[in-house]
Amino acid sequence: TKIYMKKIFLSTAMLCCFLLSSCTKESKEEEQLPKVNPLVGTWIIQSLEVGGNLRELNQCDRKNKAIFADTTFKLYFNQQKGQNCNEQILNWTYTTSDNGIIFAKSEAGLAADVPFTLNENLLTLNYTIGNMKVKSIFQKQ
Repeated sequence: TKIYMKKIFLSTAMLCCFLLSSCTKESKEEEQLPKVNPLVGTWIIQSLEVGGNLRELNQCDRKNKAIFADTTFKLYFNQQKGQNCNEQILNWTYTTSDNGIIFAKSEAGLAADVPFTLNENLLTLNYTIGNMKVKSIFQKQ
């Protein structure tokens, strides 16, 4: 019976070692997985509300987009002037908070705290320009 007990003990010890090393390995792999930033990608304007009024987007407006990387984004802002569609590119750095605010700073020294919501492939930004409240909705491309 001593030999039998020894076999049971050794088998149990080996099983415990195997289980513990497996758990540890999975935990380490989970820790090493990078956190995915859902903002990363290209976002195309879908709608624009200014002062509570939905603005109809013209062909030039529809070229507006934001391209997000992990800590930077480029805003491609297009504005109709006569027959011309003039594009301005603004480069920003940003961080986000857990409660849905983008803290952004442009290379031109502009700073903004922009509340946002992310639902499926829609990014909604709420901000104020002067005294005018603006709501922009972008769709991920």
